Amino acid sequence: MGEYIDMFANELSKLKSFRGESDIAKEIAGRMHRYWKNIPDKLVDSFSAVGVDSSLQSVALSTGYTLIVVRACLASSAKKRDLKVYITTGEVTELGNRLMENMENSLMSENIEEVSFVDGSLYGRASHVPLQFHNDGFENFILEYYSNYNHLIENARKKNSKLIGISKSSGTTFLRDMVVMELYMEELEINGLDGEDDLKSLPYLALDRKNAALKTARKKLKDNGLEKAYRYIEELTKKRPDASILTMFEPGMSAPVLLGSSARARRMYKSISSDENYIKDIFYGTDLDDTEVNTVKEYLNNYAFVSFYISFAPGFLLRVDMPAFVAGIERRMQEVYWPEPIKEDISNIVGIIRREHGDNYVHNVHLYAADLEARLTHGDFMKMYYPLIERELEANASVGDYRYIWRGE
Repeated sequence: MGEYIDMFANELSKLKSFRGESDIAKEIAGRMHRYWKNIPDKLVDSFSAVGVDSSLQSVALSTGYTLIVVRACLASSAKKRDLKVYITTGEVTELGNRLMENMENSLMSENIEEVSFVDGSLYGRASHVPLQFHNDGFENFILEYYSNYNHLIENARKKNSKLIGISKSSGTTFLRDMVVMELYMEELEINGLDGEDDLKSLPYLALDRKNAALKTARKKLKDNGLEKAYRYIEELTKKRPDASILTMFEPGMSAPVLLGSSARARRMYKSISSDENYIKDIFYGTDLDDTEVNTVKEYLNNYAFVSFYISFAPGFLLRVDMPAFVAGIERRMQEVYWPEPIKEDISNIVGIIRREHGDNYVHNVHLYAADLEARLTHGDFMKMYYPLIERELEANASVGDYRYIWRGE
């Protein structure tokens, strides 16, 4: 065992420079630091709040099916719980994630408070567009997902709720993308090329079609002596997470940024609006009526988001996002093409987040309480729920999952 530890330590030592020490990497980090500032001292004294979190466990059955249990808790002055059981075939990782989000969206939608916290990225639920699942019995599930998401945003807007998503970890790149775009456009201007539309569109292409962007950038930039501009496009295709740089900064917060639709969602929205047959291709075997088509379009063009990062301690980073209306901005996803800094004052939102923050473990009081109730480990799942599965469904766990029973894990 000690030999493995030594091998592990040796492998880790090779990764110390993973964040990159190139001149471009340092320039990007320096520009990102311009958008990093001190956390406002303002605290919001009192407000009614609610937080929602969920958990999922699954077991592969000897019959070849997979049984999924999703449960959620909404923590407020009085806790509310939900639990659903599904059985299906096929790979369930992505489906499971969307089932949890759907339960959270539904539970929160009916219990909106002055401040409503959701665990995880709300923006991710709108920008990483899930399509039709082909797992047995879930062909129409995604329409329910879209509808519940729309209702959540609509109810929060009607009740003037501060709907806030908080992520403890994030692989997003929006701040870095914005900074690299700035540096790239400055480089074009220095070379007198800032009026060239085909060059100005390259950053958008880099986030959508990596190989096509690099091929075009090589031909129009690198081969014409514009090496630095080419390297900026190359950096955009690498998708290095913001956290890889921001966690090196002192505690503070990033400037809030307005985020819009992903390239994929933008293409979908445009195609649905112009081609009535397009939606039949992405929802194969499902005849959507006009109401359902409008549900899809509303989902793709709901409110844009304001997002920022905040760090209360060195090395610990939270990502915060909220529908744009929370910051007083009435713009939609399809109206925002690239991350934009906003001028609106969000110090009251930051004050709410500070009030709810405990420490690096309890990052939000209401979300922590919801997590404690909803959390379901695989070991507890097999101990508590498996005997009922065995009795009611007359099915055994597959060999891989059965070990949790006889080991008592």
